Amino acid sequence: MSKQQIKHLIEERVSEAGAVETGIKGVQIFRVTEPLRCAPAVYEPCVVAVVSGSKEAILDGERYRYDSTRYMCCPMTMPVEAGTPDASPETPLLGVLISLNTRVMTELAIEMENAAGAIRMPKGGPLPQGLTLAHWDDAFTDALLRLLRVLENPTDAAILGGGRLPPFLMMLQSVWATTSAQEPVIRVLSSNECDAGKAEQFNHA
Repeated sequence: MSKQQIKHLIEERVSEAGAVETGIKGVQIFRVTEPLRCAPAVYEPCVVAVVSGSKEAILDGERYRYDSTRYMCCPMTMPVEAGTPDASPETPLLGVLISLNTRVMTELAIEMENAAGAIRMPKGGPLPQGLTLAHWDDAFTDALLRLLRVLENPTDAAILGGGRLPPFLMMLQSVWATTSAQEPVIRVLSSNECDAGKAEQFNHA
């Protein structure tokens, strides 16, 4: 199993520039063939994995560049500047966007903390950063490839397209949630104090 197989699956289904719904709820694949300078955008909770080319995002003056070695995690809705400065018809940007279900993430985080006996972040502790770049390892490659291979089976794709995706998203979110760089975000999402007000504080920080 490899990133090259993931790239091939995307190329088969996205022959022209644009984003395509896969038929699986919350999963899109995309191709970008023109360079785009960073411009204002709104990121929803998601994981974005790029298998060819690179993307950029700017948040609070800090630049995040991610490609086939690092995937981007965005745990909450936030305004950013985003672009694809190196995309071209010869070297298109290819990738996958997976929307994150924050309720499922919170439940997963609570289960992880209960199992590990983790200590919650103290009240008044530092807020986690909004965007994180995580190392794209073999576990993430395997999980993403398994998800996209569902598209090769029309029956499985039809079943999951009806919204019965949690097992697959849980698999991917498990990989995302166990990334050490994301633990502060997971802890706040799972905290008893992480209510709508705390989420609003994140969105306007």
